[in-house]
Amino acid sequence: DVDLAKEIAKRLDMNLELVPSAWEGIFIGLDTDKYDCVISSVSITEERMKNMDFTSPYLANGQVMAVKKDAPEIATPEELAGKKAGVQVETTADTAATKHLETVEFQLERYDEIIQAFSELKIGRIDVVIVDAVVAMEYVSKNINDYKVTSAQLTNEPIAVAVKKGNALRDDIERVLDEMRSDGTLKALSMQWFNEDYTTDIDLELW
Repeated sequence: DVDLAKEIAKRLDMNLELVPSAWEGIFIGLDTDKYDCVISSVSITEERMKNMDFTSPYLANGQVMAVKKDAPEIATPEELAGKKAGVQVETTADTAATKHLETVEFQLERYDEIIQAFSELKIGRIDVVIVDAVVAMEYVSKNINDYKVTSAQLTNEPIAVAVKKGNALRDDIERVLDEMRSDGTLKALSMQWFNEDYTTDIDLELW
């Protein structure tokens, strides 16, 4: 996301200022003009589209489950039964997990930062981390002997750039993203960070 933001700013001939923000307040900051856009693995959801504008997706994504390397496979959300799962508070992972609590009995632990959930997973205090697929893949790629991603997927929610409702910057960023798709820059960034292309043939259906 940082590399993407730098490239967008460069192509728009704008000065880039990166503003760190706690996730639980990130959209309040957008709405109050603390920054002009959010480029931070923002999943498109029906609810969020009511409150902000999005570019077209630049990265495929959905909520998946990461477990310890030697843990049994989890093929369906129903197999969360009896387990202890961790999520980052007020994320779409939190929303998806809470929804599944209505039909599956498991324990849900919420953390301020996702790194805390992965640390708890590593030492065995929780059984699974529910998280964006791209975040899971990053942790797995950097800790190949510690974690793996199971085959179960809870949602499909591609990632895009978010801007305040009505902000014309959205169209400028969209144009740049189109250029980056065409010239291979988006694919190159995905290969650099994930060793796979998650920017092509993105499933646009939200579920």
